[in-house]
Amino acid sequence: MFVVPETHDMVSQLLDPREPKNLSDVMVLAILALHVWAAYALPGSLKRPIFAALFLFWRAAYNVGIGYLLTIQSNYKLLVTWAKRMKLFEDPSTGKNPRPWLYKLIQHELEAKIPKDYKMDKAPIEYNTWLVFRRVVDLILMCDFVSYCLFAIVCGSRPVGEGFGIAFTRWIVGIALVGFNLWVKLDAHRVVKDYAWYWGGKQFSSLAKGFVAPRLTISRFLLPRRARTDL
Repeated sequence: MFVVPETHDMVSQLLDPREPKNLSDVMVLAILALHVWAAYALPGSLKRPIFAALFLFWRAAYNVGIGYLLTIQSNYKLLVTWAKRMKLFEDPSTGKNPRPWLYKLIQHELEAKIPKDYKMDKAPIEYNTWLVFRRVVDLILMCDFVSYCLFAIVCGSRPVGEGFGIAFTRWIVGIALVGFNLWVKLDAHRVVKDYAWYWGGKQFSSLAKGFVAPRLTISRFLLPRRARTDL
């Protein structure tokens, strides 16, 4: 019986100094910082086309890339199959792992984020695969949001003759809408919890009879109908 460890949302993991950090967090933050630097440093004539391209790239990675990965995992279990084929989670002590350095890197990355009740070599391969998939999703979601905000900023301008009151109102309403958007996403995560937020049911459907987790943590509506009856 496998008990699902407690995990936290990506915003807390990335920005809360009390949460443990690892190399993938540093890489995500560095890429986000590069986006911000580009919005400041690029010539004015290049900002709009470059950030339009960046936003379209990350939105395509979100809608098409993540959708494709979820589809092949849900229908064919290909993500888990690839992990088995590449022996990503095969203990090097068995002599069957051709890349021990990669195993140790992944192990350090995953265990650093869940230091209390998770050991990679004790967890099912489906859960380990989900954790790696989750890190890819973190990068895409954060870059999608930041690139969209920066695209809006570099496209912003003040119309000729616009009064102070209209400009002030426009900015206040815009900032309020962005804040509301953030609140909606964070509150949705609070309601469905981390496992459902990252489409966990598509990774765990084959383990529906072999794991235990809090009821609100399990993505019941994402699990196949047959698996739901076993929860």
